[in-house]
Amino acid sequence: MTGLTPFLLAMMATPRDRLRTASPDKLAARYGIPAGWASFYLSSWLAAS
Repeated sequence: MTGLTPFLLAMMATPRDRLRTASPDKLAARYGIPAGWASFYLSSWLAAS
């Protein structure tokens, strides 16, 4: 499944420790979204913790 919604759901379900080491480029390619979006949402989600 690709797109922004599946990416966001997976991001929220993943422990923050794993997200800190995740590659936004790889996640963007996996979910078919722009790398900038993946980077933005990851950094925003981690900053909120």
